[in-house]
Formats: sequence, structure tokens, C-alpha cells
Amino acid sequence: MKVARVKTFTFRATADERRIIAALAEKLQRSQSDAIRWLIRESARELAIEINREQSPAPQTQPNALAA
Repeated sequence: MKVARVKTFTFRATADERRIIAALAEKLQRSQSDAIRWLIRESARELAIEINREQSPAPQTQPNALAA
């Protein structure tokens, strides 16, 4: 069963990062959006992060205190 994707999430990327995403998507034979979703799920699995299937608000991002 396919899940309807109704929310949009955007982020900024450098030209190099965009090329990497495009190359990854081509290698995986997926769209760039689907390749990003795949990366997120695989990373969560590798880090043993549980995915809560209930509808809950996304955590608010905080500025990186180390970046300055």
C-alpha cells in the first residue's frame, strides 16, 4: 500500500551535493526525492532509530551551536 505524501520538506544544497544526489538517484534507479527518502530510512535503520508511524509533529531544528 502506498502512503500519500502530502507534506513538503525543502533544504539547501551546494552544487556538489546536488550532483551527488543526482548520481545516487541514478545509481539506485530512483527519483532524487525517493533516493533521499531511501537514504533517510537506511540511515535510521543503521543507527537503530525507531520510526514512529503515528502522526506527530516533526522536531524543531535548532541552530548548530558548534558552527560559528
